[in-house]
Amino acid sequence: MTQIIDYVSNSSEFISIQEDQEELIETGKQKLLEFSHTIPNRVIGGISNFIGLMSNLAIIFVSVPFLLFYTFIYKDR
Repeated sequence: MTQIIDYVSNSSEFISIQEDQEELIETGKQKLLEFSHTIPNRVIGGISNFIGLMSNLAIIFVSVPFLLFYTFIYKDR
Protein backbone atom coordinates (compact mmCIF):
# COMPACT_ATOMS: atom_id res chain seq x y z
CA MET A 1 0.00 0.00 0.00
CA THR A 2 2.78 2.44 0.83
CA GLN A 3 4.40 1.70 -2.50
CA ILE A 4 1.25 2.81 -4.30
CA ILE A 5 1.07 5.99 -2.24
CA ASP A 6 4.75 6.73 -2.88
CA TYR A 7 4.32 6.06 -6.60
CA VAL A 8 1.28 8.34 -6.88
CA SER A 9 2.78 11.12 -4.76
CA ASN A 10 5.97 11.13 -6.84
CA SER A 11 4.29 10.96 -10.22
CA SER A 12 4.46 14.01 -12.48
CA GLU A 13 0.67 14.16 -12.84
CA PHE A 14 0.17 14.35 -9.09
CA ILE A 15 2.87 16.99 -8.69
CA SER A 16 1.31 19.05 -11.49
CA ILE A 17 -2.15 18.86 -9.91
CA GLN A 18 -0.70 19.70 -6.52
CA GLU A 19 1.07 22.78 -7.92
CA ASP A 20 -2.13 23.89 -9.65
CA GLN A 21 -4.07 23.54 -6.42
CA GLU A 22 -1.46 25.47 -4.46
CA GLU A 23 -1.59 28.25 -7.04
CA LEU A 24 -5.39 28.27 -6.88
CA ILE A 25 -5.29 28.49 -3.09
CA GLU A 26 -2.77 31.34 -3.16
CA THR A 27 -4.85 33.22 -5.74
CA GLY A 28 -7.98 32.73 -3.64
CA LYS A 29 -6.22 33.94 -0.51
CA GLN A 30 -4.95 37.02 -2.35
CA LYS A 31 -8.40 37.87 -3.70
CA LEU A 32 -9.95 37.40 -0.26
CA LEU A 33 -7.32 39.66 1.28
CA GLU A 34 -7.94 42.36 -1.35
CA PHE A 35 -11.70 42.10 -0.80
CA SER A 36 -11.28 42.37 2.97
CA HIS A 37 -9.34 45.60 2.52
CA THR A 38 -12.17 47.15 0.51
CA ILE A 39 -14.95 46.29 2.98
CA PRO A 40 -14.46 49.34 5.27
CA ASN A 41 -14.50 51.72 2.30
CA ARG A 42 -17.64 50.10 0.91
CA VAL A 43 -19.44 50.24 4.26
CA ILE A 44 -18.49 53.86 4.90
CA GLY A 45 -19.42 54.77 1.33
CA GLY A 46 -22.79 53.06 1.68
CA ILE A 47 -23.54 54.84 4.95
CA SER A 48 -22.45 58.15 3.43
CA ASN A 49 -24.70 57.63 0.41
CA PHE A 50 -27.64 56.74 2.65
CA ILE A 51 -27.15 59.87 4.78
CA GLY A 52 -26.90 61.97 1.61
CA LEU A 53 -30.14 60.48 0.30
CA MET A 54 -31.95 61.15 3.59
CA SER A 55 -30.76 64.75 3.68
CA ASN A 56 -31.87 65.33 0.09
CA LEU A 57 -35.30 63.88 0.84
CA ALA A 58 -35.58 66.04 3.95
CA ILE A 59 -34.74 69.16 1.94
CA ILE A 60 -37.33 68.24 -0.68
CA PHE A 61 -40.06 67.52 1.90
CA VAL A 62 -39.37 70.81 3.68
CA SER A 63 -38.89 73.14 0.72
CA VAL A 64 -41.54 71.92 -1.75
CA PRO A 65 -44.57 72.72 0.45
CA PHE A 66 -43.26 76.27 1.03
CA LEU A 67 -42.64 76.78 -2.68
CA LEU A 68 -46.08 75.51 -3.60
CA PHE A 69 -47.71 77.59 -0.87
CA TYR A 70 -46.07 80.85 -1.98
CA THR A 71 -46.62 80.01 -5.65
CA PHE A 72 -50.36 79.68 -5.13
CA ILE A 73 -50.60 82.75 -2.86
CA TYR A 74 -48.78 85.08 -5.29
CA LYS A 75 -50.34 83.52 -8.38
CA ASP A 76 -53.30 85.91 -8.29
CA ARG A 77 -51.26 89.07 -7.78
